[in-house]
Parts: sequence; C-alpha cells; structure tokens
Amino acid sequence: MKIYVSTRMSIAALQQAFSECFPYLSLSFFSKPHDIYQSSPVKYLITECTTTLERIEAQPHSADVEIFADMKVSEREQPFEQEFGLHVQVLRKEGNAWEETTLTDNLSLSEQNAMAAAALDSDLHSVPLSEYHDARTEWFLG
Repeated sequence: MKIYVSTRMSIAALQQAFSECFPYLSLSFFSKPHDIYQSSPVKYLITECTTTLERIEAQPHSADVEIFADMKVSEREQPFEQEFGLHVQVLRKEGNAWEETTLTDNLSLSEQNAMAAAALDSDLHSVPLSEYHDARTEWFLG
C-alpha cells in the first residue's frame, strides 16, 4: 500500500489512510523522537488532529510512503522519522484503549493488527485517539 503524504495533509487524514489498511492500529504523532523499543512520553503527544504535517515536519515535503503488511513496527516508524522528520508511534487497539507497541516493535504490522483484532470485543472506534495513554507513565500523570 502507498500513502501519499502531503505537507497540507492533517494528522487525522494520515491516521485515516493508515487505519484503512490496519483498522486495529493507529499512528500517534509526538513533538520529540523516541528510540526503538522505547515509549514516547505523553507530554509530547500532539493531540490536535487538525494540525497539518507542514507544521510538525522537520523536513517539509510531499512524497509517497510505502507500507507493507510484513514490515515490523520499528521499520514503519523509522521512515517517517528519516524521510519527514515526523515522530510517529504505532498504537494497537487493546480493549477500550490504544496502547503503544513498544514491547512488540519486532512484530509486523499485520501481526499487530491480527493480535488486536483477536483481543477486541468492543466497537473499533469507541475510544478516541485523544484518550491515548501509556500505563507506565499513568502514575506520574495522576
């Protein structure tokens, strides 16, 4: 699958294009980068989904991004960082919440999607992405 990433595209539009291929996965955008197998602190989460990519890209330009089902999560996050300077984290639907895939970055997108589909027993869109949380920092945020 190819997604055309345009500087005028909103975060929500890019999330929608990604979710059309992987309905149980989502992309979150952060103002700071993270390493493979590392969490992105919630305080850097960009919550305004109408924000255009040109406002958050370090290297603003438009280009196609190829996404393959057998790509590992870490392989999908790195090109966004390298090509556009976008700090992206893949989230997986877990029940009524979106969870980071940091501990399973070595799994493919299709494996992550299948794992979430198997575990899901509620509506796909029952929890908005704005309710993102990382259980490891929840104690800090109160």
